[in-house]
Amino acid sequence: MSIRILGIAINDYNDPTLDKISNCLNDLNEILGVLNSKYEVADVELLSNPEQTSRKFLYNRLYDYFLNCTNEDSVLLLYNGHGQYNDFLQTTYWQTSDSDSTDASTWLNLADLMNFVRVSQAFHVSIISNSCFSGAIFEENTRGGGIEALAKRKSRLALTAGGIEKVSDGKENSLSPFTKTLSHVLSENKEQELVFSSFAQKVLMSFDPARQQTPMFGPLTNVGHEGGSAVLALKNTKSVKPEFKEISLALNIGLPIHIDYQCEIPLFAENEIFDYIFVNFNIQKIAFHAIHQIQEYIQDDEDFLLENTESIGISASIHYTITALTSDLLSIVLSVHTYFGGPYPNYYIRTLNIGYRPERILTLSDFFPYDDLQVFLTEKIDQYSMDDEQKELLHQYKKYINKGEVEFSISERDITLYFTNEMPKAFKAVGDLTFPL
Repeated sequence: MSIRILGIAINDYNDPTLDKISNCLNDLNEILGVLNSKYEVADVELLSNPEQTSRKFLYNRLYDYFLNCTNEDSVLLLYNGHGQYNDFLQTTYWQTSDSDSTDASTWLNLADLMNFVRVSQAFHVSIISNSCFSGAIFEENTRGGGIEALAKRKSRLALTAGGIEKVSDGKENSLSPFTKTLSHVLSENKEQELVFSSFAQKVLMSFDPARQQTPMFGPLTNVGHEGGSAVLALKNTKSVKPEFKEISLALNIGLPIHIDYQCEIPLFAENEIFDYIFVNFNIQKIAFHAIHQIQEYIQDDEDFLLENTESIGISASIHYTITALTSDLLSIVLSVHTYFGGPYPNYYIRTLNIGYRPERILTLSDFFPYDDLQVFLTEKIDQYSMDDEQKELLHQYKKYINKGEVEFSISERDITLYFTNEMPKAFKAVGDLTFPL
């Protein structure tokens, strides 16, 4: 049974009194990378943008996610962010991106999450919570009988970074101590079938005893635990070539508008070619930028869309193309399509080019050093345009491209410049210029 993963990482908080946590997204990408590279994973969903980590959005997404599981599902929920505990109510909370540090009603009560887990049809639910005060959700229970006995009984288990205490975020732009231990245990594991309860015990035993936090593990209280445990199955082979899995990013607009929406981006696994955390972070960064632009379009046309949502068929999609994945570089194109009424759909692209050793964002001048961008563009348009019509249009719109805003992608032999974003909808079809690398 492959694992389905729902990952939540909250680095930024609206409330300035809630300290920014620098490593939550790094922590999540580290664990996702190891799991994706070594273990059988069915699908991954990532929630880390501020709009996707508000209390309202997380409540609704967790509700939908767990209520739509089947008894064939084994779910792993990963949370990285602030946590809080109410001594009087003896209740644990996750603090969301829009939480008010002085108002508990703006926090996500884990009692609600436990209700979702309790009624879920998922056969196994495992939670890893890297947050403060997360160890107040357990009941005491143990069971033996080998892997088969554990795998065939329902489970509701959690592994937390600490008890009812604060936990360390680690050095800035690094990993938290808890994540380092998780990653080490997952990476070093040689067992073909790693029982989640066994994995958790190894984490507890491997964690540095000198640190002022105590990770905890146990069954979740009163949510249907029957003594079983999920199993993390190793992949049969390990590929040297970077592997990736498609993941989805949600769109949160907070309006009663139906949008035909889809977003897919690659999540790279741990590999020997490049720093997969750096690569995944930057892919997610450009994807979230595209999502933010879609949200702005919708907000700008809010009144029109609310009045016409049923008649015009609103849609938005983000898809990717990997044009190069070599031992030296990665080149990826995100195509963003939207339709909010009018004669033409809207279309624009975002590109990302990454070099390895050291990992860095590549610019056009890394391939073609030039003193004047407009002179360079003029020469390439004159030499490589398909026809006079394209040449005339590209010359007309090249002036809108600034030096730091050149969208381009690399393939095995060619380089493509994208004038698409600067051109009117009717002319976008001739906005790509390809020439030899």
